[in-house]
Amino acid sequence: MGGVEEIGIREARARLADLVERAGAGQPVVLRRRGPYRNAAALLPVEAVEVWQAYLGSS
Repeated sequence: MGGVEEIGIREARARLADLVERAGAGQPVVLRRRGPYRNAAALLPVEAVEVWQAYLGSS
């Protein structure tokens, strides 16, 4: 995912406060699971969530 930091969940736990601060500043972070690596979740700025909710509401 170009330009988006990807980080394992274990490391994210140790850096959660920093990652939330960065997401709030507009730098999304994708959280990945172990094993066959796959995306699990994302930390996004609130504005991105509002856009997503508006999109879902318009379908």
